[in-house]
Amino acid sequence: MAKKFYVTTPLYYVNASPHIGHSYTNIAADTLARYFRQVSGKENVHLLTGTDEHGQKIMKAAQAQGLSPQEFADKIVAQFKGLWTKLDISYDDFIRTTEKRHIDTVQSALSILHKKGLIYDAQYEGWYCTPCETFWTETQLEGGQLCPDCKRPVEKISETNYFFKLSQYQDWLIEHINSHPDFIRPSTRQEEVLSFLRMNKLTDLCVSRPKERLSWGIPLPFSPGHVTYVWFDALINYISAVGSFDDSGRYNSEWWPADLHLMGKDILRQHAIYWPIMLRALDIEPPKGIFAHGWWMVGEDKMSKSKGNVVAPLDMVDKFGIDVYRYFLLRDVPFGLDGNFSEEAIVKRYNSDLANDLGNLVYRTLTMIEKYFEGSVPSDGLTAKDAQVEAIRRKIEALDGEIAGCIATSAERNFSLALEKIWELIGMANKYIEDTKPWNLSKENKTGELKGFISLLVDVIRKTAHALAPFIPDTAASILAQIGHQQVKKGNPLFPRIDTSKKKT
Repeated sequence: MAKKFYVTTPLYYVNASPHIGHSYTNIAADTLARYFRQVSGKENVHLLTGTDEHGQKIMKAAQAQGLSPQEFADKIVAQFKGLWTKLDISYDDFIRTTEKRHIDTVQSALSILHKKGLIYDAQYEGWYCTPCETFWTETQLEGGQLCPDCKRPVEKISETNYFFKLSQYQDWLIEHINSHPDFIRPSTRQEEVLSFLRMNKLTDLCVSRPKERLSWGIPLPFSPGHVTYVWFDALINYISAVGSFDDSGRYNSEWWPADLHLMGKDILRQHAIYWPIMLRALDIEPPKGIFAHGWWMVGEDKMSKSKGNVVAPLDMVDKFGIDVYRYFLLRDVPFGLDGNFSEEAIVKRYNSDLANDLGNLVYRTLTMIEKYFEGSVPSDGLTAKDAQVEAIRRKIEALDGEIAGCIATSAERNFSLALEKIWELIGMANKYIEDTKPWNLSKENKTGELKGFISLLVDVIRKTAHALAPFIPDTAASILAQIGHQQVKKGNPLFPRIDTSKKKT
């Protein structure tokens, strides 16, 4: 039986429209899902995405637009689903935290933990950040009055709440991370989490908000006057989407544990500390891997609504096309590091990699098949047995293993390196054309050698299209449609060069 692969994106908070960061995570998850469908079969892969719809920020955003929280959430969810359709994200499930299946699982988890004595009520007095929906102690505040995460003012709150005994599992979590070296990736993020755990004593996690202060949330099953803290609620989605608790409190799922949780580095702590401890307390196995990728920057700044430098994914897709956008995000920076986003950088990648290298190879080869063989793909020929040809053959044979080593067997999920390996084959083929000079073979009537030459290029292009299918699926499908099995159907160049000589006015 083929190995199952369960990959998730975070649930995106519906307080604002989707941006490049959201699309980056989903494109990466989609690429992995498409890859594993190729090697393991569609039925063995599950890609989950969705939306986080509870909390104070949602309630306030809805009020500002004169809508109920549910109406507001429905409006933003439609935008996310529209973007995923536009980006051709092949998700298997889209979960919303307002769905009954999720609410039921959250309340079951809370009941189980409460019965175990792992959730207790206590008076809380401290500092609360509404934008982050997080409580802080006075020593954690920046300058004594600002949230250490978002740097915005906090407010002092005194109320009775329910707390989960997070602190009880600190030693277990440190041991688990140390004994599972690929649990948190990239390695810098793992060291970041371990350093935090070694230097700080975990405090118990407040998992409720009183209804008089926040009515928009999942009610606690043992205290109807409280709703569930949004982070405790949201993290449960990874299990509520693929399984359920039975009457004895045992969780059952054909997909769990997840193979990979993907997210931006700003929500690493919740996924690498809260979530595995929650699962441990529920007697559920932790996920196999957590990967926190970097941010896309504009100049020296992170994209943010407050700075007015947010780039809308749909604008980039409309301007450059789906696959160009996908290729740039996956190729331009190693997954896990911060990247610098600009239209100039997209154009540079477009002209160099997609137009000059890939597009040129496909178009030239199809043109030669039309010119020399009336559009029929040669099925045999005399392929030269020289070092260059043998190197190309070896590269074709090795490519699948090289890609697997970058994104499947490696916890680093290095999409950029995988694409680099594909481009090595493309570069070898383009050099082969320049060195062989097929037009001379035609002039000298060396038909056998010319057939062998074209046959090798066709092998390269088919292998390239197959390898590119998870990364830029539309382009891969177009290449295979044009190259055909026996007869080519040449279309326009895949990527016409963008003229950068024209000065902007």
